[in-house]
Amino acid sequence: MSESSVVTYEEVKDLFEYDPETGILTRNARPVGTRHSLGYLKLKLKGKTYFVHRIIFLYWYGRWPVRIDHINRDKSDNRISNLRECSHSSNNANRRLMSSNSSGFKGVHWQKTANKWRAQIGYEVIGHYDNKEEAADAYDKAAIQKYGESALTNKELGLS
Repeated sequence: MSESSVVTYEEVKDLFEYDPETGILTRNARPVGTRHSLGYLKLKLKGKTYFVHRIIFLYWYGRWPVRIDHINRDKSDNRISNLRECSHSSNNANRRLMSSNSSGFKGVHWQKTANKWRAQIGYEVIGHYDNKEEAADAYDKAAIQKYGESALTNKELGLS
């Protein structure tokens, strides 16, 4: 796609108004955005589809973000206080428990060969434990150390 087809900061400021308290982006005093299948709001500009939270980031900061995290994990909450630029790994750290998880704890799975519960962040093995609660605690400590405020822990999820 050519550079001229990407919407600019100036165009966004001319086209929209944004209320940082509500997170609502408006055009001609009407809220913009339709629900995307992933749960985000989207809009179309210059023949291209954009996620509304990315347009808001451009509107607020004057530049395109690399990646944005919704701090409270509500994909439709586009208040600027709920949006933060982040890395891929810190964005993943703020994810809820995956539906395929069978241990009931984030970052914990059964390691058959060790006959123990393994705590793991990405490809980094934290350790092996006799029970999954210990593994969950180890995951939480490691996640906080690695990701700081981006870490969504088992404790925050009410799992441990």
